[in-house]
Formats: sequence, structure tokens, C-alpha cells
Amino acid sequence: MITLTDIVFPEPPFEGRLLASWIIFVGLAVELQFVRLLTGFTLKRCVIAGLAVNAVSTAAGLLLIPILGLGWGARRLSSSWTEQI
Repeated sequence: MITLTDIVFPEPPFEGRLLASWIIFVGLAVELQFVRLLTGFTLKRCVIAGLAVNAVSTAAGLLLIPILGLGWGARRLSSSWTEQI
């Protein structure tokens, strides 16, 4: 079984991938260390920064993924219609 690690946080409960939650925690722990190394923030500020960045990413994904999916589907649908003509 291949586990995708590039997932948006609300996805695992809806996709039935509850076993992928450990990947999220490991990713957050690694991300926390990089934020701390690059910014020099305290541990508390690193956690806040990490949560803020992931919240913005989740909000953007919840908005853009359906919009881009509709656009991609409409493009494929229109190309299949022109092939039939």
C-alpha cells in the first residue's frame, strides 16, 4: 500500500486513511525543527507559526482544489465533445 504524505489535514478522516495520521505528526515534528532552525523562534512561536501556515494551506486547498477540479473536468469534457463532432 502506498501512502501519500502530501495531504491536506482534513482529508484523512474523509478518505478513510486514519492510519496516515502518524505521517502528519511526524511531518509536523520535522517541520517544527526546520521552522525553529530557520527563524530562531521559541518553541511556542514555532508551534503557532506552523499551525498558522498549515491553516492557510488547508483553507487554500479547500477552496482551490474544487475550483481547479471543475475547470479541469470542464476542459476534458469540452475536448471530448469536440472529438465527437
